Amino acid sequence: QNVANQLERSLSEAIKGSDTADTRLTAKLAEKEQEIEALKADAVELRKWEAEARRDCEEVLREKAAMRGHIQGLEDSAAERDRVVAKLEWTVGDLTKQLECASGDIDLAS
Repeated sequence: QNVANQLERSLSEAIKGSDTADTRLTAKLAEKEQEIEALKADAVELRKWEAEARRDCEEVLREKAAMRGHIQGLEDSAAERDRVVAKLEWTVGDLTKQLECASGDIDLAS
């Protein structure tokens, strides 16, 4: 009888210990599930930020391309202006020579 009581007590303690361990494991599992849900929420938020950053980068690249086009237009305008200035300088020089020749002819005629 004494051995049976001892075995019953040992079995009862083992069951209590098992229940305690099970309760702790269930609590740990619930905690880990909450952590997983928080990480999922963070991942969703990070994907939103990534998409926003990607859109911002695309916008910057579009603006950069537009600026390149604008700069090219300015460079083309500057080159055209330089050609026109050179032509005007040549024309002024040519007219100055003609005026000097005409002035010399007038001096001779007088």
